Amino acid sequence: MPSCDSTRNAAPRGRRLPGAGAALALLLLFLTGAQVLWAQEEEEDLTAGLASIEQHLRRGKDLFAGLKFPEAIAELDQVVQVYEGGKLQDAGESALKTVAEALDLRARAHFNQGDKERARADFAKLLRVKIDYEIDSKLVSPKVIDLFNQVRKENVGTLTLTTDPPGAKVRLNDELVSRTPLVGRPMLQGTYKLKLSLEGFQDHQEDLILNPRTELKREIRLTPNKRILRFVTQPAGVNVLLDGKLAGTTFGTLSPELQSTLKDSGLDPLKASEPLLVPNVEAKQHQVRFEKECFQPQDRIIQVTLDLEQNSPQTFQPVLLKQEMGMIRVTSHPSGADVFVDGKPQGTTPLQQTAVCAGEREVRLVKKGQGIWFARTRIQPDVVNVLDATLRPTLLYLGTFLLDEWGRLNWSDQDKLLQDGLAGLRSVNQVRSDDALKAFRDSLETELQQPLEAEKLRKGSGLPPARVLEALNKSQADLLLAGISVVEQGGKGSQTLYLYSSEQPEPDRVKLDLAKGSEVSTFLTRFDQPPALTRPWVGAAITDTQLGDGPLVVQVVKSGPAAAAGLRTGDQVVSVNGKPVTQARALSVATAGWKENDRLTFSVRRDAATQNLSLTVASTPVLLPLYAPDRLYNKALCDYRQVSRGADGPLERSFALLNLGLAFMHFRAYDKALSEAFNDLNLPVGAGISRGTIRYYQGLCYLKKDLVPEARAAFQEAAASPEATLDSNDGPPVAPRAKNLLQ
Repeated sequence: MPSCDSTRNAAPRGRRLPGAGAALALLLLFLTGAQVLWAQEEEEDLTAGLASIEQHLRRGKDLFAGLKFPEAIAELDQVVQVYEGGKLQDAGESALKTVAEALDLRARAHFNQGDKERARADFAKLLRVKIDYEIDSKLVSPKVIDLFNQVRKENVGTLTLTTDPPGAKVRLNDELVSRTPLVGRPMLQGTYKLKLSLEGFQDHQEDLILNPRTELKREIRLTPNKRILRFVTQPAGVNVLLDGKLAGTTFGTLSPELQSTLKDSGLDPLKASEPLLVPNVEAKQHQVRFEKECFQPQDRIIQVTLDLEQNSPQTFQPVLLKQEMGMIRVTSHPSGADVFVDGKPQGTTPLQQTAVCAGEREVRLVKKGQGIWFARTRIQPDVVNVLDATLRPTLLYLGTFLLDEWGRLNWSDQDKLLQDGLAGLRSVNQVRSDDALKAFRDSLETELQQPLEAEKLRKGSGLPPARVLEALNKSQADLLLAGISVVEQGGKGSQTLYLYSSEQPEPDRVKLDLAKGSEVSTFLTRFDQPPALTRPWVGAAITDTQLGDGPLVVQVVKSGPAAAAGLRTGDQVVSVNGKPVTQARALSVATAGWKENDRLTFSVRRDAATQNLSLTVASTPVLLPLYAPDRLYNKALCDYRQVSRGADGPLERSFALLNLGLAFMHFRAYDKALSEAFNDLNLPVGAGISRGTIRYYQGLCYLKKDLVPEARAAFQEAAASPEATLDSNDGPPVAPRAKNLLQ
């Protein structure tokens, strides 16, 4: 869990002067605005300059065509002066073409006036602007073309540059020109600083002197400073990691002319890959790892050396990976779950022996509507790996918010004890944190920063229902847990955990101190408690009295184990299984530790005589109380939903549905209590938790929905069930409560 931003969560010790902050903001605004304004002015100046030189060029062309050479020269001077003033060098190819045309026309105008020297000077300038410029021989006098070509010969040579290997970047005077080979490139005479660079080779630098009328030829052999590596694997499709980074994946099959090279390697030439070439590897020791799914990885340490003479690829011993497969046999409770290994479907439970890749695998079982199971499991090779899974609900822990006294919201690190404890839960799967969950949390934090939402958090409303549903859907989770820590003025605060379920929108709220291990442990124990459907039962109520030495039987439930053993109201219990009993507490099922089918011998005093009665402990259904501060009703919804769908017998399913309906009633979801629980279960008429119990709770739901006729009919049937009970087979009885509601 990310730590809180200390600058946001600490109380401010002093406040910045508003005037200073405002002045700084204004200064930044001014500077930013000035930069934008300057950039706009430069762009406007350049645009205006381009338009101006094009206009001067058009006028110069018109005057030249009218044989008004002095006037044409004056217009063309304007174009050249802008260029020589340094305003067009970065204006692009179009601007340079305009300048070249202007110099061409000005040179011809000087020539037509008999001034060959100025014409020669302009042609020289033209070549510096655009060295590959060509004069149209169809429109221009041969004498002018001869002069231009003469100037070209006096100023231009050619450069031919080849490298071994080719493809090197060529820079002349730090300007990127091309890549080698460079053939017959025209260049103005002069001295140039040449730099050649190619990945895997040392940079080459030298000075070139280019003379006119000549071709300068240079053939340069680059010196390698890295090496190409060559790997062959069996099978193909192996990822090659060099120093922890993927360098490539082998592919294809080995060509016939290379198959003979594998004779002594232990590889099958028909199953080997084409050589994988890994370029530009430094000459030093490297770690190489070869990986392929379903194969045992292999690690090697290699020493890369340079080949200054041939620079041929460095070849290594071919790599043979051993395939590793294991068999899995999967069962689940309930059965019929879809099995996925690393996201790939394998079948449905019970799944017999199926081959999968050995090693660490993500195994996931899913049964729609009943839960999932997943684990990172090591599949052992060449053996049958047996997996037995119990489907469980899935929990998404979103984290803990900290809302400080100034309304600022951050993720808190106060929940370390909680996070550590969550890792040990057995009753749920847990969603792993990933980038998608982090992005959701960040967006939720941004939303809850808004003053209105922050105030809702402060008042205990919890997270927005729509966002809870979104998180549950994205994570395919059944439960969502989030903490909200609220700090009030003066530093006092409160911490609350909110537990949501996909069954209904209302959360369970648990106030606790996340820094106290005992409180966190108590919450986690409550959360991880398995759903109770039954408990051991003897069918008698026993209490302490002042009469005699032992507790007194005050109630015996008809058809219960105590009644079957012959225990009666008024019996005084002297001992159980030979141990004297002095307090009723010792006869509580929970205190005594009795289990179903335990055989007990009660020694009781009745009518001044002592009798021994043999009793077999039975079980009674246990119903969820509608309102209990220590219950997590959203967890109960998920637990009882899962039990109802995976129950082995009809009675177990019915008791689970009955508790599911009670959990819905706790949240006032009476429609769901009826449609998804009470109306879908059936218990026989009789004593204890029975049909009368169901009809009573149905009546309460109908009454809350203002369905009076349906409520009356349900209460009448419940009132006519004298032996039906609530809570457990011990009672209280249903009939009196139903009769009161009918009145």
